Amino acid sequence: MGQVMAKSEVLDLSGNLLNGSIPPSINRLKDLTDLDLSNNSLSGEIHNHWTGMRISTIDLSRNNLSGRIPNELCSLPSLVSLRLSRNYLSGKLPLSLQNCSMIISTLDLGYNKFSGTIPIWIGQRFPVMLQLRLRHNYLTGNIPQQLCQLTYVHILDLAENKLSGPIPTCLDRMIGFKVPGFYFKLVTLPLMGHHFSYPTYMDLVMKGRQDDYDKSQTEIVKVLDLSRNNLSGNIPAAATNLSELVTLSLSCNRSNSHKHDFSDFVEPLNLSNNNLSGPIPLANQFQTFNDPSIFGGNPGLCGSPLPTKCSSNSVPKDRGTTEDDEDGSLSDNFWFYVSMGLGFIFGFWAVCGSLAIKRSWRRSYFEFLDKTKDRILLVLALNAARLQRMMKKMEDN
Repeated sequence: MGQVMAKSEVLDLSGNLLNGSIPPSINRLKDLTDLDLSNNSLSGEIHNHWTGMRISTIDLSRNNLSGRIPNELCSLPSLVSLRLSRNYLSGKLPLSLQNCSMIISTLDLGYNKFSGTIPIWIGQRFPVMLQLRLRHNYLTGNIPQQLCQLTYVHILDLAENKLSGPIPTCLDRMIGFKVPGFYFKLVTLPLMGHHFSYPTYMDLVMKGRQDDYDKSQTEIVKVLDLSRNNLSGNIPAAATNLSELVTLSLSCNRSNSHKHDFSDFVEPLNLSNNNLSGPIPLANQFQTFNDPSIFGGNPGLCGSPLPTKCSSNSVPKDRGTTEDDEDGSLSDNFWFYVSMGLGFIFGFWAVCGSLAIKRSWRRSYFEFLDKTKDRILLVLALNAARLQRMMKKMEDN
């Protein structure tokens, strides 16, 4: 392979019926930047002949590979994406992973047989990590607080392990769950340059169903899945501040508090099989959660959509609606719409009308918008440069 295709930059043999081991001759492809051997029947251990390559993306997922992750795999200085999911890899997460490039954005080790604890250096070493999946392994211990240092991560899947202890209280530091997807391109593209890359697809569990999501979807979807572990304690208030989350799954744990309101942002929400108690809120988006399975397995919960009715002490009594109430409501609605219409008319013409009539005001207004835009772009550029200098300094050390 190294002799016939010595100048190849991209090698994509995914979705075939290839078997046997991965040939060490791949090391001769010195110009190779993208390697995709996923969805085959390759077996054996991953060889350790990776030194000297400038490869940036490796996808060996959905094969029958076994053994451990070789130390040399993380000696690649340009590695941005490493996907080894759905194999039979085992052992503890190797210390050599911390030698991976600091610009690595995707680390997918899900559906293997890894054991041990989640290393704290994952959060400290990879400042621009976007996607971290360790789902369906045999990991134990607490979820380290240092994972909250993965500021830009927007897919964090630690489900189906044996993790214990409390849910981290610092989740609201992870701005990847709080800002729209386009923000990442503004910040990370200057850092990663042309090496920046998302996986062509990723299989995610959403609404209890596992589907493949293509590149355009994985760029913007925001998932936090800690389900099917042994987590305990309270659900932290920080979890309610992750306003851009698409899926939050804490099901099948032992969390025992239901103090916080998730109604403003999360869809779908899964809080089943915990120890939550009290009435289910009826405000905002909770009115759209008609599936009882979302709250199932919590004996202390009551109220719609569960069949368990709340006691009179838990729910305020309904006084009923009288004719006077209906008349008052109609009157209030009438004056509300009148005031809203008048406010729109006067507000619109006070601003837009003056700009249309007064040319000097119009010029000043658009000059102000241009200056504001320039200031925002300057702040983003300075932050990106500061982060780049910090990464370079850490690499030098």
